[in-house]
Amino acid sequence: MPGLTPHHFTISVADISETVKWYTEKLGFRLIKQFQKKEMNAEIAFMELNGFYIEIFHLPESEPLPEFSKNPLKSLAVQGLKYFAFGVDCLDDAVEELRQRGVQFLVGPALGASSHKYALFQDNNGVAIELFENDEVFVSQMKCG
Repeated sequence: MPGLTPHHFTISVADISETVKWYTEKLGFRLIKQFQKKEMNAEIAFMELNGFYIEIFHLPESEPLPEFSKNPLKSLAVQGLKYFAFGVDCLDDAVEELRQRGVQFLVGPALGASSHKYALFQDNNGVAIELFENDEVFVSQMKCG
């Protein structure tokens, strides 16, 4: 499909200000727009990093993430979206930089099932995030089946 590219993901959070601060300080996203959507009783923010966007919703009546979802490896046994991943050129360097920014890792750096290097951590809401080392060998294996 021509023009089909990743654009954004959406998360629902308990505290939009803390989440905007976390994605800014930890990952380097920048706030693009923040506004109220009165008919939804929602506050919404859009953040951007390198052409990729996060849409953040805060609804006062929202419920917290279920306990099973707070462990990304255990939550694989439940169907649905599990985490999103960012590619990095050097996983070890990226992990070290994030650790210096106060990020605690759940897994890794480690070798994944497809022999790629990865690490897993969570944002301030418990949303799982993977760092995936960009690897030409991995990419060529995926293209060749």
